[in-house]
Amino acid sequence: MINESIFLWLNSVASHGAITDWLIVFFANTLPIILLILAVLFLFFHKHEGEKSNYVRLSEITTVFVSIGGAWFVSHIIKAVLQIPRPFVIIDSAKALIDVGNSFSMPS
Repeated sequence: MINESIFLWLNSVASHGAITDWLIVFFANTLPIILLILAVLFLFFHKHEGEKSNYVRLSEITTVFVSIGGAWFVSHIIKAVLQIPRPFVIIDSAKALIDVGNSFSMPS
């Protein structure tokens, strides 16, 4: 399975040192939040050359937030329908660096 292969490769890097574990957690948890904040700031503060109304900005902001909401909704539907257990639940040698509770895994 591709999910298991990807997970085993990534998990082989885990628990080899504090820096590697910190980087893995940073890329999984912190970086997406930073990128989201930067994207929102960009949406609110950039201007198109010659922009005379806020209609363009409002349509961009609406498109981005509808896209994010739609992706979140679709991913939760896929997880609920497929109900694939997280790899660290079924692989005994796996090391979980991030607590995700009882949620299901997103297929790769």
